[in-house]
Amino acid sequence: MCRQAERAQQEAERDAAIAHLRELRQQMTSVHLQSFPPVHPPVVPGPPQLGLPWALAEAKAFHLAGLGVFARAERAEAKLRAEHDAPGYLAAEQARLHGVHEELNAEAQQWWQALVANDEATVCETVNYAFSDNPAAGCAVGVDGSVMSVVMWQHDVDSLPDQTPGVTSSGRATLKKLTKRDQILW
Repeated sequence: MCRQAERAQQEAERDAAIAHLRELRQQMTSVHLQSFPPVHPPVVPGPPQLGLPWALAEAKAFHLAGLGVFARAERAEAKLRAEHDAPGYLAAEQARLHGVHEELNAEAQQWWQALVANDEATVCETVNYAFSDNPAAGCAVGVDGSVMSVVMWQHDVDSLPDQTPGVTSSGRATLKKLTKRDQILW
């Protein structure tokens, strides 16, 4: 029984090593094999729609700040000032938000035009951002016309595993030695 347990333990270890080697090879050789949707110009969402109730609440909070609960006359006067100021505050805030939206939209369009014109800094920054979540280290280093140069870091041949999954002549899974040629092809 002890011999069967040892054999089962060895097979479990071998199977775990095979699974690990397959996963390692998959990670190292299948970078960005998925398809990505086409890129479209950025869309900046419009500013939030503000209403008079929001402006009145903001104006009341502003005018009532620092007034005690028992300062009833001052509080009533502050509420009247808030009702008077709310429409002007609403108009000013809507104009400010509209201006911010126009600035953001102009920046987004400028960025898009630089990207489609293959501006080197814009393209490299965008591609490097896309690579940032990638398990394989890659870096866009230049653009020349419609050609982008990318540097990819790959493992040194000597750091690759020295074994690879294989199959015996009887069809059982096994580990076999990874030849130098196979390491280089990897």
